[in-house]
Amino acid sequence: MKSIGWILLTLGLSACASLKTPTNPPIQNIPFVSLQEFLTEQNERMKNLERVRGKALIRFTDSKNSLFGESRLIRFLERSLLDVKDPMGRTRLWILANEKNLTIYEEDSQTAWRGPQGSASYFRTYFGMDLPWEELQELWLGILPKSWKKKNLLTWEFKAGVYEGALKDKTSFRFWVDPESRQIKLISWIHQEREYQIAYQDWDACSALEIQKKLLAHRVVMNLPGELGKFELEWENLSTIEESPNELNFQKGLPKGTRLIPLTK
Repeated sequence: MKSIGWILLTLGLSACASLKTPTNPPIQNIPFVSLQEFLTEQNERMKNLERVRGKALIRFTDSKNSLFGESRLIRFLERSLLDVKDPMGRTRLWILANEKNLTIYEEDSQTAWRGPQGSASYFRTYFGMDLPWEELQELWLGILPKSWKKKNLLTWEFKAGVYEGALKDKTSFRFWVDPESRQIKLISWIHQEREYQIAYQDWDACSALEIQKKLLAHRVVMNLPGELGKFELEWENLSTIEESPNELNFQKGLPKGTRLIPLTK
């Protein structure tokens, strides 16, 4: 089985069905959402979801392997913790970030990666493109990463319910936005001629989560290009943190003998 490091991507990305481009309703029946309206909603969502804790079931599958486990996420301003346990309750991987540093530890290989906050080299290995840890969390929560929005969203076109944008690094992307809730339903993008997709599913009243009156998809799925496989998430619960979490949550030492690898941006 591949390194447990593959798991981390699943926490934010899942679904039980294969990805399909949403069926676009007739244009005349869709209320137009301006770029400013969409960005305003995104900023509100980011603010409402910067202090949360939750649990999620995760799944990973590729052409050779499959993996299932439970994850815990604590996200409080610039600090965050993710730990992943196997069905026996043993921690297999954890990710710890604060204002300055990022540490990732894999139990199977007894290896840790450590570097400045914003490091992307670890995720590049498994994900196929540069996405810092904080941006992965944002995608999991239905938020376009900051770098995708800040001075990079060059176009805003409305074609049969599809909004299209392009980034300065020539990564092109399209995303479908629900015209009433202004929530992202699917993101599709091309990076270095490789296609990625993230779908946010299960929005019905029985399945979707609600945080500060903002809906969150119960399921998220990501299809990666080539042999990278599919990563899935199914939220069990997610709630707002009113007070600062216990500091012990953000204090983890590395076991003796751990191999340490520096991270780079």
